[in-house]
Amino acid sequence: MPLNTEDLYNLKKSLKSFSATPRELIERLVISRGYYATYHYSKKVISDTDIVLYEYKPNKKGSSPQKYSSHQAVSQSLIRSKKEGLMQLGRDLKRYHDLRCKADYDIHLNITETDKELAEDLHNSIKQQLERYVNNYQLNAKVSHKTDAMEDIVVDSNTTVRLPRKTVQETKGLDVKRPILKILK
Repeated sequence: MPLNTEDLYNLKKSLKSFSATPRELIERLVISRGYYATYHYSKKVISDTDIVLYEYKPNKKGSSPQKYSSHQAVSQSLIRSKKEGLMQLGRDLKRYHDLRCKADYDIHLNITETDKELAEDLHNSIKQQLERYVNNYQLNAKVSHKTDAMEDIVVDSNTTVRLPRKTVQETKGLDVKRPILKILK
């Protein structure tokens, strides 16, 4: 059975109750799994909304394109979205990634209380902000869909016709008022 991001969030929560010696093993796992839950959720939000997934670094004139790592692509896409809240989310995701790398790879360094608190704060904050963005995006998409679907065309001072916006856009530049009046009369 495939996993979803909520499964990853739940795993992170349940890891806290595990016991191991030294305790830092669990603390490192909590940071790592928490980051991955957040990373996968961020990636899903990007694919489900209007955020562009940038796979390549901005290209300097005359240089060859350089690809982002999969983790960089997600955080940089949020940063490069130019949407203030998302830009900060991208920076926070990058900080969380740095903590995850420390937890996974720098076993000679201690995981401090500050590291644990920062990881928990970033985990909660990023998830909440992404949920808020998704809710606003869905709300705006519904409102936009309803208001963009139809358009009123004023045929003459006594006649207004409601047509699908797509039809109106396809007939831009054409005189559609005369044929509409013929149909109505």
